[in-house]
Amino acid sequence: MLKEEIDATNKGTYDFLYLRFNVERRRNFGYAFINFSDVGFVVTFAEKFIGKRWNQSNSDKRCSTKYANIQGKVALIEKYRYSTVMQT
Repeated sequence: MLKEEIDATNKGTYDFLYLRFNVERRRNFGYAFINFSDVGFVVTFAEKFIGKRWNQSNSDKRCSTKYANIQGKVALIEKYRYSTVMQT
């Protein structure tokens, strides 16, 4: 559902999306990692989502962004290479 909402305005602008999920509780952790293929695409994302609630959630949490320690698709793949994240 998150991917569908992001794709409504940012389809094709990112090459990595990871929403951390707790399988036992059937809930996400409330944050995701998105790697935009160009820094300019962050602006489009920010205009649409920053400060807003996710339409599919009952939470009052609002979207915010932070600069990640790991940057770039290659680095993210290397970090998660042996994780179950890469098996889906």
